[in-house]
Amino acid sequence: MNGSKEIESGLKRIIAAFARHEVDLVVVGAFAAQLQDYDLPAATTDVDLTPLRETANLARVSDALDELGAQIWAEGESFPFSHDAASLERSETLNLVCPHGRFDIAFAPSGGGFEHLAANAETVTLVVDGKLVRTRCADIDDIIASKSLAGRPKDGPAVLMLAEQAQRRRNSQARNDTGSGRDPSL
Repeated sequence: MNGSKEIESGLKRIIAAFARHEVDLVVVGAFAAQLQDYDLPAATTDVDLTPLRETANLARVSDALDELGAQIWAEGESFPFSHDAASLERSETLNLVCPHGRFDIAFAPSGGGFEHLAANAETVTLVVDGKLVRTRCADIDDIIASKSLAGRPKDGPAVLMLAEQAQRRRNSQARNDTGSGRDPSL
């Protein structure tokens, strides 16, 4: 198995751990785009998650972090950390690592929080270790907006590429709707 397939498999295992704990979340960022079959200029090496910021859900997040053996990831090193629903409630962003790979928990990503992202999210079914796992991924327009608002130079090429692909998909859908005799405004 090549490196990018191993990374992708690990990131899916991270998502599966949160699903096993019934964490209400939305996958955001580049990996969410990849899971929706969008191409990017470079493969991502982490997964970004935005969970519902509600006490019972944050307790499930903490349980999933325990299962994963998650540690804080900073400047190329990992550090153990204690967490519970209350400490997660006070967090904004956590950069983490576990044996399956790197992941970030962003409670308030650029462009909108959980409620906004969940309202527009696409449900995606993954196959993880032979089991089906359903998760929600941020809508491509929300991913583009978030990356644009973050203003990171590394996101520039991805924003352009994703915007072009999203427009092509919309154009294709409009042609299909028109060709089918359906009124695309319905």
